[in-house]
Amino acid sequence: MSATGCGSSRTASSARGRRGRRDILQRVSAAGGRWDLRPMSPFISGSAWAMARDIANGHLLVTDRTLKSLSDREFQQLTFELDRLVRDLRGEKMDLEDVVALRDRNRKLSRLVRVNGMMQHLRMERR
Repeated sequence: MSATGCGSSRTASSARGRRGRRDILQRVSAAGGRWDLRPMSPFISGSAWAMARDIANGHLLVTDRTLKSLSDREFQQLTFELDRLVRDLRGEKMDLEDVVALRDRNRKLSRLVRVNGMMQHLRMERR
């Protein structure tokens, strides 16, 4: 049955979809009423550093599909930030008595090392 009930071929779901697109097109930034034309960040968390931090904390699970959407430059930025975060974590002095802190540090390191391995594999595939 149609959305209007009078034989129209437009369904309720397509009407909602069109309204949604129109709303997106009419969205205006809060600063001065201008269109917000800033390009979106290719990184899920906004920047390479924030994405690396979210990966380490376990807030972001990375798959090969997540990484394939990155360009070569973005791929290098993320690799640099992951390596920097691994160096920082390994350089921290830890109290060997604090089991919880050691466990958290090792989990962060294992997440980062896993993503680094995935990135090396994808880098070899791209060549």
